[in-house]
Amino acid sequence: LFRSRDDITIDESTPIGYPCPLVLNVVSGQYNAQNDYVAKVGLVVEDFESGEFGEGWTNDATRPWTFVTEDPYEGTYCVKSGGAGISNVTSTLTLRHEAGSNDTISFYYKVSSEGNYDKLHFYIDNVEKGTWSGTIGWTKAAYTVTAGTHSYKWTDTKDGSVNSGSDCAWIDFIGLPAARVMAGTAGYDVTVCEGNDAQIVGYAIHYNSLEWTTSG
Repeated sequence: LFRSRDDITIDESTPIGYPCPLVLNVVSGQYNAQNDYVAKVGLVVEDFESGEFGEGWTNDATRPWTFVTEDPYEGTYCVKSGGAGISNVTSTLTLRHEAGSNDTISFYYKVSSEGNYDKLHFYIDNVEKGTWSGTIGWTKAAYTVTAGTHSYKWTDTKDGSVNSGSDCAWIDFIGLPAARVMAGTAGYDVTVCEGNDAQIVGYAIHYNSLEWTTSG
C-alpha cells in the first residue's frame, strides 16, 4: 500500500464558502482512476452575532423568534421561539438560501417543552426532516441538500393543554451550504522541454460562458 500526500494551501484573500474544484488522479500500475469534486473553503455560518435577521429570513409576525443571550451554543446570541407559556400556538422562522452545489445544512438546537406534545420541527422545502420535544440540551442536526434554492423552516408548536419547562426552543450556529460562485482552475503547473506541447487540464463550475487564454 502506497500513500502520497500533497499539501494544499488557500490564499488568504479567498472568500469564505468559495468552492474549490479539485481533480484527484490515482495511478497504480496499469490501473488508474479520476474523480472531480468540490471542496468548500471554511464555514458559511449564521451564528446570529449581528443581533438581527439578514436577507433571506422571514420571522413570525405574531409569535416572533427573538435574540437572547442566555446560554447560547456559541458566541453571545442565539434565537428563541416565541409564544412561551401560551397554549395552542406556533412560532415559525424561515430562511430561503441558494446552495451552489450538493452540500449539507447543519444547526444546533435546544428544547425545553412538554414531551411528545410541544415540539420543535425542522423542514426543508416544507418536508419535515426532524422533530424534538421534552428536555434536550444543545444538540447538532445535519441534513444533505441538493444544489439550488431551498426553504429551511423551524417551527415550534404547542398543544392546547400542559406547558412544561421553559416552553420554547432555541437554535444557533447554522452551517449553510456554499453559495453559487464561479470557480475555475487551469490545472497543475507543468514543465516541458522547448518545442514540446504542454497538456493542461482545465476545470470550471458555475459559469455562463468561459474563454481560456494563455500567454504561451
